[in-house]
Amino acid sequence: MKFDIDFNHFDDKNNTREFYEFIGAKWTNLNPDYGYYEIELNSFEELAELMKKINQKILGKKFGYSAVVNFEAGMGTIYLDDKC
Repeated sequence: MKFDIDFNHFDDKNNTREFYEFIGAKWTNLNPDYGYYEIELNSFEELAELMKKINQKILGKKFGYSAVVNFEAGMGTIYLDDKC
């Protein structure tokens, strides 16, 4: 399943093109005014591995970021958050 992936807090210092490329997300440009990063996951195990990769990249060996998965009409959304 394809997911829109983004930080829950848009001002997170890790919210960069390089970060999304590191986790394997692709930029989807729907039109000149709107686009988003998309990632494809086939299981909760893949989501768990993705979160390990994110935490190791951002925080070293610690865990801090968690996935907030929101299923709206159409594609699901994964928000990343270390503020909760």
